[in-house]
Amino acid sequence: MRLIWLTDIHLDHLKDDDAQSFCQRVNDSGPDNLLLTGDISNGEKIEKHLKMIKKQISCPVYFVLGNHDFYKSSISEVNKLVEKITSKSKQLIWMDKSRAVKLSDTIALVGHSGFNDGRNGDYENSEYEPADFYEIEEFKDISEEERLELMKKLADESADHIRKVLPEACKTAPEVIMLTHVPPYSEACWFESEVTDKNHQPFFSSKAMGEAIDEVMADFPKTGLTVYCGHTHHSGEARIADNIKVYTGAATYGFPVAQRTFYIS
Repeated sequence: MRLIWLTDIHLDHLKDDDAQSFCQRVNDSGPDNLLLTGDISNGEKIEKHLKMIKKQISCPVYFVLGNHDFYKSSISEVNKLVEKITSKSKQLIWMDKSRAVKLSDTIALVGHSGFNDGRNGDYENSEYEPADFYEIEEFKDISEEERLELMKKLADESADHIRKVLPEACKTAPEVIMLTHVPPYSEACWFESEVTDKNHQPFFSSKAMGEAIDEVMADFPKTGLTVYCGHTHHSGEARIADNIKVYTGAATYGFPVAQRTFYIS
């Protein structure tokens, strides 16, 4: 079985013809399953681009959303729209609404979009301000303390989902793949081949998700977990534990690429 992993493809930065051409090239490469870890588009164009992916890609597409997918809109509105698009689709599988999926006798799949939660690094003294605060409706016109609480809430919701689905995946297969957008560990939060500094960590990692993974995988020491994520636009590999590794994908606006092509039996 051939799998292709994409992240941070930002189809909203492409002309429609170029976006269709990219999707067609991915399809022509012959994946049996496509794994997509967020930042597909923006809130104004996410419906168009998900429908484009559905039309151009012939295999199942397992995906999560990224923070950019809510830009020019709100988290609540985009989530409602994506749920409507995917609720009756057998091809577009939104992992936020999915239980564990058994891809083969040896591989199970789980995922959730996730969100940076401000718990790593130094949120209080950070001078960095993400565009999320001005592009996503829920973050506008609220205090720094309220923004932090909202980030924590979103990250905790994602972590709770993983606590439910990851154990069932571990019980059904010796290897598990997890899709998320935000790196779940500070060690997997990369910038130019280095782990990001304390000013950026609050906005580029999710401590809540990492803790949820640690809790579950401690109960399944013989099961291997591979996490695929994006968000930082810089690539790296982190070995968190003997049975946990994380791949973070790179990205450049306007030049989407496949991060990895691999085979499973």
